[in-house]
Formats: sequence, C-alpha cells, structure tokens
Amino acid sequence: MKVTLQLATSLDGYIARPDGGFDWCFTDQDYGQGAFFASVDSVIMGRHSYELTRKMGEHLDPAKRYYVLSRRGMRADGENVFPFSGDVADLRLRMVEDGMKHAWLFGGAEVCGQFAQEGLIDECMIAVHPLALGGGVPLFRGLLRDLRMKLLNSRTYSTGLVMLHYQVLNQV
Repeated sequence: MKVTLQLATSLDGYIARPDGGFDWCFTDQDYGQGAFFASVDSVIMGRHSYELTRKMGEHLDPAKRYYVLSRRGMRADGENVFPFSGDVADLRLRMVEDGMKHAWLFGGAEVCGQFAQEGLIDECMIAVHPLALGGGVPLFRGLLRDLRMKLLNSRTYSTGLVMLHYQVLNQV
C-alpha cells in the first residue's frame, strides 16, 4: 500500500498557526487537489484533524475509508470511519488487510511524525504557500531522524504557491 503525505505548509514549514488556524491557505483554485483525491481510496488523520474537518462541514466521500488515530478512543460517526488507537505500523497492516491501495496521510503533525519515524511514508506532496508564519504547528512532530527525499516534480502557480512532489528514500 502506498502512503502519500499531502499537506499545505508555510514557507517556514508550518501546517497551521499556533492556535491551529489555517486561514492563510489558498482556496482560490484546485491546485491539483481534485486529481490527487481521486487517486486515493483512504484517508489517514489524527482525531483533532478529523474533528476539525467535520466541524467545518466537510462531507466524507462514501467511496473512501477514513482511518482516524486517537489515543482516547472515539466512536465512528459513519460507516466508512474507522477509529484506531494503536501503533501506526499496525494501522498500515490493517489497511493492507482491508484491501487499501493508496492512502492520503492528511495529518496532523504528530501523526505525520509517527508515520515518518516508522518509515511508512512513500511520497510527500507539499503545497508551499508564499508566506512565513514565524511559528505554529510543524509539518512533523517527534521526528528523530532525517527524512531524505528525491524530487519527482514541482509545479508553480500564478499565486506563488509551489507544489513539491517527493519520493521518500530512507524507508525502514
């Protein structure tokens, strides 16, 4: 199963403001998100990210499975929502058993850090926005080793956003 981390960051590497806000993210065009979302059959996210998307009124695609990591446990609020409170390597194994082929690693920072630390990310697609926040939530939290990558592609947009597509090289 392929795991692709796809997130927006500020130029200085933050995925959200210190208070969790992401009002700085461009929403004026698709930036390739539609094609990427069509390519995945599942989404992995932490409980906080999941609750935030639900609070914003985001609808779950019934054709995809949503795996939500939560230490405290949670109740599924849909047939295609699968809470998980174990190790990320065990989650990946479960997803393979469930027949998943391509997962979108959505975040947050702790979940991304855990997947990176365990060598479970195959590709990263980072939408770098042309602004610096000066602080906030980092892309990876708890990363204890370098994560080396090879650039596969880059695309620039008229807004100054740059989409970087990397292959992760140092899998465990």
